[in-house]
Amino acid sequence: MAISPRGDYLAIGDSIGQVQLLTSHDLSVESDLIGSDGMLSLPPLNGYDHGTAVDWPDIPSPLPNIKWSNRT
Repeated sequence: MAISPRGDYLAIGDSIGQVQLLTSHDLSVESDLIGSDGMLSLPPLNGYDHGTAVDWPDIPSPLPNIKWSNRT
């Protein structure tokens, strides 16, 4: 699994080697997505200079070590 730096694309690989690409962009109006060259035109897949970085959650603190004995 991978997420684009802008957070608008998500790629997920499955067990048979296929990759599913999900996006948060509205793809319902296909005519709006066709560029002047006739090709599909979506916002860039990656690049921090085009947007903001993904906010990742804080890393949790490590759990304390537990000393195991016959009484625990």
